[in-house]
Amino acid sequence: MGTFTGHVVPGAFFILFAMWNLIHPCMQPRSSEHIRYISHCHQLKSLLRNPLFIEGLVKFVVTFAAAVGELWWGGWKIINHGRFVSLNNYQHATMYSFFGLAGLAEMLSVTCIKLRSRQDKLFQATAFFAEGFLFYFHLHERSAVDVRLHILLVLATIGCCVGSALEGLTSSERGQSFFRYVWIVCTFLQGTWFIQTGFILYNPWLSGSSPWAGDELSALSIVTTVYAWHVLLAILITAFINTVVTRCVQRKGFRPKQFSP
Repeated sequence: MGTFTGHVVPGAFFILFAMWNLIHPCMQPRSSEHIRYISHCHQLKSLLRNPLFIEGLVKFVVTFAAAVGELWWGGWKIINHGRFVSLNNYQHATMYSFFGLAGLAEMLSVTCIKLRSRQDKLFQATAFFAEGFLFYFHLHERSAVDVRLHILLVLATIGCCVGSALEGLTSSERGQSFFRYVWIVCTFLQGTWFIQTGFILYNPWLSGSSPWAGDELSALSIVTTVYAWHVLLAILITAFINTVVTRCVQRKGFRPKQFSP
């Protein structure tokens, strides 16, 4: 992740993941409302038409490829000549592995393997927790601006973790919808902040000295302000998309499950 591309690609993935979860649940007809988290035996053809299975499959494949890529280019050895090496790569690969496990849980939730109701959300919460935990202890010997950027990212992962866990544990439909919206907003925020971090730390089009490397106090102040803008942007964009999709599916006679802010 220590490159511009290494921040933009995960950021784009988080944004797409948030947008997908805003749109596809609203398009579930009323008759499918109570079968989303119930396991059934399906033929492969039926599974490939199931949005939850496809979502889990994409998560699993993408994160598995990312984890292998981290270790392939960073080095598989964790100890070399009596010293620990490739620590950042192993931390990143561990993060990807947790999200891959969450994707696998989503896939299994629509197969013959019985999972408890909404248990896949608890796996998702665990993945976000692992991401935030590893990022928090990923800041040794970094600049103050770099540390602030990652701490603010951890705040977004906390929102994702708490929202996912409470959606999985809450029994009321309205409560589930609200907490679902919380983690979707925070996931979108993660995506935009990943991209913003890439531009601040590794801007490939910046010529001359970086303004972030000058007055450290001013840089920290503007970073915090920009993060607040990202929070506002995430809320406005997700609320707008959710409202538009909800109105569209209501006209088609479906009952939207998404929380309407």
